[in-house]
Order: sequence, then C-alpha cells, then structure tokens
Amino acid sequence: MSDRTRIARKLLARIRELKGDIVWDDVGNRLFIAGRWKLPTEACVMIKYYGRELAQIVQEEAGIAKQDEIEERAAKIEFSGGAPRTMAEQFARICCAEKPSNWSAEDHAWFISRCAKIIDEAADIKADSRRAA
Repeated sequence: MSDRTRIARKLLARIRELKGDIVWDDVGNRLFIAGRWKLPTEACVMIKYYGRELAQIVQEEAGIAKQDEIEERAAKIEFSGGAPRTMAEQFARICCAEKPSNWSAEDHAWFISRCAKIIDEAADIKADSRRAA
C-alpha cells in the first residue's frame, strides 16, 4: 500500500469519525461528500488532493458490500426459496443490479417480483412433492 493510499484511508476514517462520509456516485462518476458541513474546511482541500486514492477506496468498499449483499440474498433464495445455488446466485445478482437505463422503474419492479414469484412457486411445488412422497 502506498503512502498516499495509507493517508487517504486515515483521512476517510477521520471524516467518518466526524459523521461525514465520502461515497462514489456511479451516475456522475465522481466522489460525493456526504455531511460536508460537518467537516472542517481543510478536509475538503485534503479530499480534493487525495481524490484518486479516496475514489479507489470507496469503490472497493462498495464492491465488497455489493458482493456481501449478493451472497446473503443468494443464501436466502437458496434456503427459503429452495432454488439451486447457481440459480439463487444468478437471481441475487439480478436483484442487486442497477435498473437498466432503458427500463422504467415499474417494468424493473415487475420483472424482479415476477422472478421472485417463480422461485416461490417452485419452492411450493417442491414442498408439495415431498409431502406426497
């Protein structure tokens, strides 16, 4: 880890101690300072100076958090829905993905809920076949 990255990590930790945060804005493809008013003026100068390193850190954090969310959702789909693990992981990725830009929010919500219903119905069919056996 470079000195700049190490300093950027300490800077991010200090910003979070002050109840601020730095997040990556995928839409604008830039850093966003949440709670900027809680930070001393010098912090904004430091954020600008270490921007590239901070961007890398928060993007890595977001990727790890997204992967954790996918794994947790896949486990719920697998065990509660009775779906095979590979199907559960694929559906979890779809659930956690951003809405396609050419879809309306309503179409996206319908698609996700319809997929979930199919998994629920498959689990019910599987449970019924176990009871019948």
